[in-house]
Amino acid sequence: MVKNKNVAIACCDKKQFENFMEYAQKKGWNKLIKFEKIEKLGKEFLENLYKGGFRILIVHARATHTETIKAYQFEAENIEKAVPKGWQCCVLKPSSTKYSYSGIEFEFDLKLKDGI
Repeated sequence: MVKNKNVAIACCDKKQFENFMEYAQKKGWNKLIKFEKIEKLGKEFLENLYKGGFRILIVHARATHTETIKAYQFEAENIEKAVPKGWQCCVLKPSSTKYSYSGIEFEFDLKLKDGI
């Protein structure tokens, strides 16, 4: 049985989450995984999510690190350093304001596949 079936999706706007959920539905992930939209990456906020069973974070990055830090209100120099230990993190970088989800795959035990 899969534990911790919760995945946090960091989005700067509503459309990003809608696009991700559309992709998740096509893949059938929404039947197995609870996705929750978040808008902040502060350490305390992520620690509370972790206590609630979240272990995977997918982040829609902005065009620059400075814009990403400002958008998600975290104090580390990059996303990877903002995420506490115990999390798997996938950073999606924009390409002409669009994000590609094709590189995201989950293992049977709800871990992101290697290379992500």
